[in-house]
Amino acid sequence: MATWREDDNSQPVTGLPPEWGRVIIPDTPAELALEAKRVRRELRWAARRRRWTGNGSLFRSPFAILLITLVLALSSLFSMVGPLGRAPRSSEPDVDLSLTGVTLTDELGRSVRIGKYLPAVILILDACVCAQLTTAVTGAAPAGVTVLLVGRQSPTESGPGIRLADPTGLARDRSGSGPATADQATVVLVDNTGRVTRLVRATTTVEPFRTELLALHP
Repeated sequence: MATWREDDNSQPVTGLPPEWGRVIIPDTPAELALEAKRVRRELRWAARRRRWTGNGSLFRSPFAILLITLVLALSSLFSMVGPLGRAPRSSEPDVDLSLTGVTLTDELGRSVRIGKYLPAVILILDACVCAQLTTAVTGAAPAGVTVLLVGRQSPTESGPGIRLADPTGLARDRSGSGPATADQATVVLVDNTGRVTRLVRATTTVEPFRTELLALHP
């Protein structure tokens, strides 16, 4: 009969029938592989004995107990290893970025560097008019903080702010904001050094970034 070796890398299994006695499962793949090899060898021995004796039940034998326990142990091991291979999603984007050198186009077709307007709150409006939001942001922005309205084309119907065209999506790419969301704006807060301090990928209200907006200063 094969037995599980109990040492510092083993742990008892609970919840099994009491008649099975004390069962210890090694928690390392190497030891599990060794035990699996031993179980297979003993199952072959049991099969030969059954042919010789013509009686007995494999499923009531210690070998079946060990096999079931091994399957449970391997299932538990794979369930723990699986999530480790997946990187967790971050709830906040990486905002250690700079938009100082990004150049867009104003309503007259002239090239304009974002660095000229810092600090700024940039509303990227590729898929949203968002006039109510831009009005709220303009009212909440501290003195000296510029409100920039950016779209693939100049967002002429989006309320107060400096309107800039970004036909290539450069501002969206450099800020890491991802694709546009229908009927929602992407908001990028940029301090006076050009560093992005907050990124909100989809919103129709100023509340998610009001505190950070008030913290911007010339």
